[in-house]
Amino acid sequence: MKKLLLIVALAFTTMMASAQEENCAYHQLEIGELLKYCKTETVPYVGDYNNKKLSLVTLLLSFSEAYPNELFNQLVRTQLMGKNEESDCVFDTANGYCSAELLTELSPSVALCYWLKTDGTYLVGLALNGYTYGEVPGRDSEENSTSISSLFFYTYTLGEPFFIPVSTDEILGTKLGSLENYTIRLPRQGKDIVLEKDGKKTVFRWNNGTFRR
Repeated sequence: MKKLLLIVALAFTTMMASAQEENCAYHQLEIGELLKYCKTETVPYVGDYNNKKLSLVTLLLSFSEAYPNELFNQLVRTQLMGKNEESDCVFDTANGYCSAELLTELSPSVALCYWLKTDGTYLVGLALNGYTYGEVPGRDSEENSTSISSLFFYTYTLGEPFFIPVSTDEILGTKLGSLENYTIRLPRQGKDIVLEKDGKKTVFRWNNGTFRR
């Protein structure tokens, strides 16, 4: 299984490199464009349907193929292919958590993690932090940079073909509104989510598939 996933990762990386060398228009999403898709689009499962549990490698490959962008690409190249990239990457298989931050002026970052529920299904969290240049699609802005801070959730059942998006407000049990300019911390250790803004923290505690403040 591990060999199969590494082959998929290699093919993914080779395709990207070939497109760049030939100056082809290989489709990639700008960081801000992710906001258009992550809330409503299903994510195809990339892996062995006979797996007895969800793996972090499968999770990363699934989301990097569905939403090809610079952050996911660098996680694949750095953590699965051993490439030296200009980014700060974490790939923690023991805790089901990975993240990447671009070492640029606006420091955009992404984090992915998953929680196992008592019924054997999974909840997946996707967090974006930082800023992007120009206007984010669907948002009015006259500034040169715009916050991309956003939080998305998906459910997954072993053997199914898709990660299914679910309402963030429903999972957190409250109507959040905009998360612009927040710092969103998914758990690398423990199970709780922390939102921080202007030095104030709000903790959402894991409650077997949902959270409570």
